[in-house]
Amino acid sequence: MSHDRGMRFREFSTDRLVDFRRAGYRSRHFFPHRAFYLPKSVFDGYKFAYRSGLHPKPDQMWEAVLFALPSAIEGLPTELFFDDEIIWHRQQFGLEGQVAAAGMTICGSDLYTSMHHSDVVQRISRRRQLKTRVEKVFDGWDRLLLNSILRFAVERGLETVRVPTAAHARAMADPGRDVKAELFERIYDRHVGAMFDVRPTRNWWVIDVAANRDRIVAGAPKTESITSSPTICVCHDIERGLGHTTVEPAFAEIADVEAPGNLVAMLVRGRRFASQASRPAVRRRSAQPRSRVSQPMFSWVSVAGRMPLDAGGESSTRADSSRAAAVASMFIRFNRAWRRATSAISGTSRRLSRRPTFSGSWSSPSTARACSSAGKARKGPESCPTLPATAARHAR
Repeated sequence: MSHDRGMRFREFSTDRLVDFRRAGYRSRHFFPHRAFYLPKSVFDGYKFAYRSGLHPKPDQMWEAVLFALPSAIEGLPTELFFDDEIIWHRQQFGLEGQVAAAGMTICGSDLYTSMHHSDVVQRISRRRQLKTRVEKVFDGWDRLLLNSILRFAVERGLETVRVPTAAHARAMADPGRDVKAELFERIYDRHVGAMFDVRPTRNWWVIDVAANRDRIVAGAPKTESITSSPTICVCHDIERGLGHTTVEPAFAEIADVEAPGNLVAMLVRGRRFASQASRPAVRRRSAQPRSRVSQPMFSWVSVAGRMPLDAGGESSTRADSSRAAAVASMFIRFNRAWRRATSAISGTSRRLSRRPTFSGSWSSPSTARACSSAGKARKGPESCPTLPATAARHAR
């Protein structure tokens, strides 16, 4: 069944350049674009918020995504914006021209941001023939992204926007990636301070929305009607009781006993309805289920980051801390496994709007909450990460 959905966004067309110049932007920093505010976490957004001490709920997490308008990407090949080697985080949602994205977390009257990035700019060196053109056109991506974030704060009636300092953003980054300090300093320190009046706190630059109101450019609210058919996909967690041995040993025993039968029942029902599902499994548990699950439907989840309790028992505070760390660690690794699994399922399609996502069963409420916080565990048709589905959930 197909559905007509209204896709809401804020548009900054070519004639808005004069407004950006009036607000203090340079002409070379502007390109025509659209800004979407999606009610979901950005990739690694929950991890960033958790490690920053925010502990948000799912409905507090948003993602700002910028798409260049056709006039800005004229002459650039369409496949560039669906090249997984370039658009590594796959935040296109089926639309051409995705340039930048960032996470937003609402805490009271404050808006915390995270993960400011532009794959097409920061990874374009892999397509040397397009490097000069892309870097010239999208030179101001981080400034325009920040403007859209501040405009979101205005629309929500928030008082401050808090951008991580370069040092804090780098400390939260993947330690396995060698990203130079200069990149963080340019995006999170120099450009933020150059555009807005800010005051520093321990890990954040605080931007007072009211004090900087004349530097925030509002986009024209628009709605695009799109007809789409929802895809509902299922994720089965087949780690058995391994994720609960230290915090819920009684449940772990039950899970170990019931898991083999549950797996068989899942596969039988899946084949009956010709469904495709991702079934992430912990490496040490994979020997038995792997023989029953076809490779495109199987992915790995590591538990290297778990924190076992000491022998003899611990206080409830330590147990809660261990559980939270285990959940956060599992989510970080599950997020990566999810990308691999959905890529295998989707076949040759490069448009994320055609790829399955999660709406499924989880081994524990804590894991469900963690993944839901990242927008990966929503129920019903809106579980699909397409802009019509996600944009339809938030009202202006």
